[in-house]
Amino acid sequence: MYMMQQRVFLSIMMCWLGICATSQDSTVTKRIAAHVYLDSVVITASRQGFSVEDFIQLVQKDESLYTAFRNLRTASYEFETSMSFWDRQEKIKASFQSSNKQISDGSCRQMEVIRENASGDFHKGRKQKHRYYTYELYDRVFLTHGIVCEEHRQAPGKDQDRSQPAMESQVGELKTLIFRPGEKSHIPLIGRKTEIFSEDMINCYDFSISSEEYNGKATYVFAAKEKDMYSDRENKTVFKELITYFSKDDFQVVARKYTLSQKTAAYLFDVTMKVELIEWQGQYFPKKVVYNGTWNIPTKKRESGTFTVHLSQFE
Repeated sequence: MYMMQQRVFLSIMMCWLGICATSQDSTVTKRIAAHVYLDSVVITASRQGFSVEDFIQLVQKDESLYTAFRNLRTASYEFETSMSFWDRQEKIKASFQSSNKQISDGSCRQMEVIRENASGDFHKGRKQKHRYYTYELYDRVFLTHGIVCEEHRQAPGKDQDRSQPAMESQVGELKTLIFRPGEKSHIPLIGRKTEIFSEDMINCYDFSISSEEYNGKATYVFAAKEKDMYSDRENKTVFKELITYFSKDDFQVVARKYTLSQKTAAYLFDVTMKVELIEWQGQYFPKKVVYNGTWNIPTKKRESGTFTVHLSQFE
């Protein structure tokens, strides 16, 4: 039971960095397109050839955010991290700051710690182990231990080899959740609630496409927001808000913001996350990741925390 709960936690945590890409049939796409709200700029663009249905298909199938995170594996860069945790009275009980540099030759990479500082009860025991499982997520996504060399990996959503070790099979399914949360989830107790573009879930959301300037770049903004009528029903949906900014120049994702919340007998989570990308030498990389959330799962103390990661100096 404990291991299942840990897998539940890790699965959901990892999907926060995901992107909505799914292969629902054209009927569902047409249903969404027929009810999507368009602002005046997008309406004008539609009259000039902009296809709402094609744009929704793009949202569902786009993998540019996945590619941006994959690009981190073969680049050299620096990143600054600030992390804090607080108690039920919203008093800070632990903090962590670090500055790191990843060095890569394009095939193998390693990480150099420039500075690191922790305070409060961030560590536990004589061996100074990390106390917080939010840090474990951060570690898995951003930190490199020793020298790590790249191998060919399947893209998210591809069939996984079920004969491989259980842990590797689980990681394969997590990749799908990370980058395709619009698809069916295998997370226990959540099931199909992550399929926001499915026949069962689209009626729970208001969809819109608007035009907006984001960090000086002209973008189309696709938003899926939980309908007000479901806001008091904690377990009807998982994604409460999912907003993606696409560059008008090439439809590259430049930012994504989303809020997830769920409460069951086994766990509770309420999380907001935002990811911004930056272009460097024709490739996109994560520029900034901001997380703020609360978790409560069995065998672990309730955990509320925030972290921000700034990435720069790409080489």
